[in-house]
Amino acid sequence: MALQSKLFRGDPKLEAAAKSNPAHILPGASGPHVGKIQTALIQLDGAVISSHELQNPVYGPSTANAVLAYKQKRNIINRSYQQAKITRLSRAARGSQARPPTTFRGQTAHGNLPFIDSIHGG
Repeated sequence: MALQSKLFRGDPKLEAAAKSNPAHILPGASGPHVGKIQTALIQLDGAVISSHELQNPVYGPSTANAVLAYKQKRNIINRSYQQAKITRLSRAARGSQARPPTTFRGQTAHGNLPFIDSIHGG
């Protein structure tokens, strides 16, 4: 089923995200499709998104917070999807010596901002 909103309809990335979990738009994504998501969040909920994220447009921390707030307000967080992701991650890490990354001032030792993936995909 095609997306119904004029804003989202016809955007290949948003259409794919509506049909397939692997195509979800995640933190770190950038492009016009992210700008459309930000526009909808601002119009629907008065979301506050950083000017940096709006100008680029990039799915950064303030966009992630706005998506989470939208989902929480409407009680549409798919906890079974999140549980399945944790289970898959646990299986993948089983037998490895995986340790949580060391965090310094909001950044991991790898230099990436830690995002909470629960804001997307459910």
